[in-house]
Amino acid sequence: MISLGFLRRFFGIPRKYKLAWAVIVEIDKEGSKSCRLGVLLSGTPKAIDVMKRRFVQSELLLPVKRNTYPATKKCERGYAQFDTQGDVHETVRLNRNELEVEYFVSHFSPALMETFVF
Repeated sequence: MISLGFLRRFFGIPRKYKLAWAVIVEIDKEGSKSCRLGVLLSGTPKAIDVMKRRFVQSELLLPVKRNTYPATKKCERGYAQFDTQGDVHETVRLNRNELEVEYFVSHFSPALMETFVF
């Protein structure tokens, strides 16, 4: 499973920013909701959308409303589950290998030369 330390190195985030798991909830103009795994950067309005590999900010960006909520991580039977804390109840559940597959081909390593890349 991908760790906060790996994401810190991948995105080049200085140590002065504490990282915490989050769930990013987006609602488009048609009212369709999507929930994705995120990472909060403490002391800033910024977060990382882990699956889209980009920085985001919680705010109303027409036509998309985006909110980011702190989450707790729980691993069980090959899955990692991220549940929001507080009044909003959202969950992101990922296969433990899903994030590794997403990020594995982003950096060169000797193992990459021996692996089939989709």
